[in-house]
Amino acid sequence: MIELTIRLTDEQLVQIAGRTAELLPERSPAAVAREPLLTVGELAEMLAVTPDWVRRHQAALGAFRLSEGGGRNPIRFRASDVERFLAERRLKPRQYAQPGDWRKDENWCLG
Repeated sequence: MIELTIRLTDEQLVQIAGRTAELLPERSPAAVAREPLLTVGELAEMLAVTPDWVRRHQAALGAFRLSEGGGRNPIRFRASDVERFLAERRLKPRQYAQPGDWRKDENWCLG
């Protein structure tokens, strides 16, 4: 067994405790539950798309239906779920042998 002793000043302990307190609430399940929910209109504005686009992609965006049954039930979205959706779809740069080869690639913009 290896033992290690570290001596910290009071100021260092305060900094560590402060930073820990900042990080823990963000990651706790309770904090996620308190995250404000976005409406279709708010999310459409945030993504610069139409509300119809948001409705067509509601399942992939992680929508919550607020009441039972079909029809015009209100749906809401968590920003963190939308961020995850976007991260999964981030385009990756392609590597081409020669400059300008991207012009020959029919799918150059699809990542």
